[in-house]
Amino acid sequence: MKCISEFKIMNTTVPRIFMGYGLMQQIQHIVNIAPKEAQWFHLVDKDKDGDLIISEMFIPEQTCSPVEVDTDSKMMINFWNELKEKYGVQEASEKFSKMFVWCHSHHNMSVNPSGQDVSQFNQMIETNKSQNNKTPVIMLIFNKREEYYCRAWDPETNFIYEGLDIEYLTDILTFYRDWE
Repeated sequence: MKCISEFKIMNTTVPRIFMGYGLMQQIQHIVNIAPKEAQWFHLVDKDKDGDLIISEMFIPEQTCSPVEVDTDSKMMINFWNELKEKYGVQEASEKFSKMFVWCHSHHNMSVNPSGQDVSQFNQMIETNKSQNNKTPVIMLIFNKREEYYCRAWDPETNFIYEGLDIEYLTDILTFYRDWE
């Protein structure tokens, strides 16, 4: 027997990514002033329509070079302690469980992910799976030419999306009304 139709996935929608315009301006500022690569994290939530909402920015201590950036385990422990001191254990834990938007810059290079970037993204997915955390994982790479690369994993479908556009929220009241 031979199948007569092309392979396709039916009844699925592609998630949209939303972020406040001011947050994107902060990202552009970091990318523009950083003399080397830099990394930071954001929180991500999924709304009732399945769209991904990116909020808040967190910048851990890091070691930067022209071609890579690293936050080692000691730096991550210090980062956790800073969050705990600022927000308390419960709120810091809640934020940490949603801090799965990993961003970094590629300075003046292409925004295409390196092998290390792909490995880091896959490790974040495996961490979520092992902890039964249903938070999506997003990797964003930016450069000084105002280009970005996006890859997102949806834990409900186990789909990985590439090339999603970021849509900007300018009316925070609309954002909160739609979020409820």
